[in-house]
Amino acid sequence: MRGTVAGLLATAVMGASQEQLIPLFTRIAGRLIGKGEKQQGGEGSSPSEQVNAVTPCRELDDLSSPAKVACQAANLVGLELNRAEAVKWGNRVHWVYGTLWGVAYNLFCARSSWRMGLAFGAGLWLAGDELLLWALGITKPPSAYPLSSHAKALSVHLAYCFAVGTTVRGLCD
Repeated sequence: MRGTVAGLLATAVMGASQEQLIPLFTRIAGRLIGKGEKQQGGEGSSPSEQVNAVTPCRELDDLSSPAKVACQAANLVGLELNRAEAVKWGNRVHWVYGTLWGVAYNLFCARSSWRMGLAFGAGLWLAGDELLLWALGITKPPSAYPLSSHAKALSVHLAYCFAVGTTVRGLCD
C-alpha cells in the first residue's frame, strides 16, 4: 500500500515538474548557452486538430514515450490507435508505470531516504529513459539527443524519485 500511494503521488509530482521544471530549465539553459531552443510549430494545424487526428501511431513521431509504448502494446494484440487514443492510453501507461515503480521502491523501505530516492531516480532514468526505450525502438539512440534533453529527463525523474523516497520514508515511520 505504501508503494502504491508513493508511486501515485510521485507520478503527480513528475507531471507537475514536467510542466514547471522543464520550461524553467530551458530558460536557464538558453541564457547560459546564449541562445534559446528553437520551438517547432505544427505547420497548418492547431494542437487540438493534431490531438483529434486519425493518423496511425506508426506515423506519429512526436508522441510521448508512454503514448508510443501504448501504441506498441496495442499493435501486439492487433489493434491500431489513432493520435487521440494514443494520448489517452499513453497517460494511463505513465500512471501505471509510475505507480509500479513506487511499489518496487517500497521494497527498500527500511533504508529509504530522499538520497536513496534520488539515486533510485537516476538509475530509473538511465535504465528506463535512456536505454530501455531505445532498445524497444521507442526513441532514437541517446546520442541522437542534445545534452539538454537528457538533463531535462533526468530532472523530472529525480523529482519523481525524491517524492517516492520521502513518501515511503514518511509512511514507514
